[in-house]
Amino acid sequence: MKKIRVEIILVLLGIICLMTAGVMFYKDSSTISSIALETQNVPSNETTSTPEITSSPTDTPSIEPTIKPTEKPTEEPTKEPTATPEPTPSHTTYKEGSYKIGTDMPEGEYKLFAKSTLLGFSYFEVTKDSSGELSSIISNDNFYNFTYITVYEGQYLNFSDAIAIPSDEAPVYEIVDGKYISGMYKVGVDIPAGEYKVISDSDSYGYFERNSNSEHSLYRIIANDNFENNKYVTINEGEYFTLSNAYINVE
Repeated sequence: MKKIRVEIILVLLGIICLMTAGVMFYKDSSTISSIALETQNVPSNETTSTPEITSSPTDTPSIEPTIKPTEKPTEEPTKEPTATPEPTPSHTTYKEGSYKIGTDMPEGEYKLFAKSTLLGFSYFEVTKDSSGELSSIISNDNFYNFTYITVYEGQYLNFSDAIAIPSDEAPVYEIVDGKYISGMYKVGVDIPAGEYKVISDSDSYGYFERNSNSEHSLYRIIANDNFENNKYVTINEGEYFTLSNAYINVE
């Protein structure tokens, strides 16, 4: 009888345990259900912030400057030096020597320019032939600085320490240090016509001469004189006026 009671008690205890476990399970299930419902009832206007994905900065590749290749300069071919040409004179020039008029040089009037010489003067001579005899001389003279001479076909012109230029190409006299110096002047070309005070160049005598042309013939002399100190002379257009060891001051 005791054994049966014990078994009944054990059965009852088992039942009680099962009931208790059921109640607890039901309670837990209700709790889970309520939580699920609350989750479903969360308002949908709340947006879930999407986490920004921060990208790690990439290193910007540095652009190296492109170096343009230097062009190699083109070397010009070296030109061989050429000789400097001598300037062409602006007038016809005859060097010192002997000339046959009509063959070596045309007839006409020439202006002779003296070179620097030890004697201080130059020389010219006009002859009728080439014999070299004194009797063949038509005219001759020693001159300073410059002179004029007219020659004709068939004659011979000899000059030394000088050059000859056709008178229409020859340079006109330019005043030197305010003076007309020793030489032969073409009046109206190298010196104006008029009256001049001619002054001796030193303690020695000075000389002047007026000619009707430039043939240097005794028959063409208009007036001449050796003088001391000074002398007044009047010259006219077209004449040839010679000064030797004398000068004229230009005021």
